[in-house]
Amino acid sequence: MQPKFEKWTTRLNLEGFLTDDFGLMFGYTDNKSKIPLNAFSFNGNGNYANEKVNQRRRNQNYFLKGVWYATDRLTLTPSLIYAPATAKIHYNGALNSMQEVKSGGLTLGLNMEYEADFAKIFQKFSYSKLQSSRDAKHEYRRTWSYSNAKNWRKNGSNVEGGYGDIKQIQKTFRYNFDVDFDSFNTFSIKHDVRMGLEFSNQHASYEIISPFTQGTSYRKNSVTCANGDIFCDDSGLIFPVANAGWSQYMRQLYIFNKGKIQASQKSYSFYLEDSMKYKNLTLRTGVRFDGDDYMDKKQFHHVLVLVMMFLIAVILY
Repeated sequence: MQPKFEKWTTRLNLEGFLTDDFGLMFGYTDNKSKIPLNAFSFNGNGNYANEKVNQRRRNQNYFLKGVWYATDRLTLTPSLIYAPATAKIHYNGALNSMQEVKSGGLTLGLNMEYEADFAKIFQKFSYSKLQSSRDAKHEYRRTWSYSNAKNWRKNGSNVEGGYGDIKQIQKTFRYNFDVDFDSFNTFSIKHDVRMGLEFSNQHASYEIISPFTQGTSYRKNSVTCANGDIFCDDSGLIFPVANAGWSQYMRQLYIFNKGKIQASQKSYSFYLEDSMKYKNLTLRTGVRFDGDDYMDKKQFHHVLVLVMMFLIAVILY
């Protein structure tokens, strides 16, 4: 339980029609919080047991949506959402582990609805750019046994540093086209036909901004560290073996070099369905095709659904 924290919320909402056929809606929300925590909430040693750290979080959301009745048949609905989020956090029990995490991003959309003589036609365009990034104060992560020098936590692993700086970005463009044809009859059968297609293009990247290292110490007797060696500690172990003659060092170190990888995928789909109804019998049949260029996957589906709808009175009898 966190008994003490501060939170501030700001909201603003505006909406209305600027002309007879064009209206706008705007919304803004800002949530900020400050959370004071014990940096070492368990097994803190000495002065470290009382060390405090403030975690801060902020989530913003800008929302803008419009509606334009361009003609008696055509309606356009554009929208924009910008929702950045930041958090300054630390790993509980770890020394020098503060980091800033950024997420969220921008989403744009445009919906078009057109009433033709024979059908309703819907089109949707959307684009988004989202991120999930981390900016660590220190570019290392080291795990030590409890010793005279590595002593911020008692009777357990003493961890210092945070994981390195990374930046992840995903961009997505998507287009949808759907047609709802007007119902029609053949003999005594009523038909409701729908068709549509979807196309999407996604691009994602993962980047290590600066190199960082990660390692766990190895305990050994009678080891002398070189002067200034940050990967070695010969101050004498306290736990799990209380022996001044024992030392520890990073026998294996993982190095994550600066670099970037990227991947893209285009996917597409098409469907056609017909819902046929005769009295209390409904027969729904359709086809669907899906594919993408990442796995070079292509799938064809055929759907046939038969539904019998009996009157409740008949069921009761």
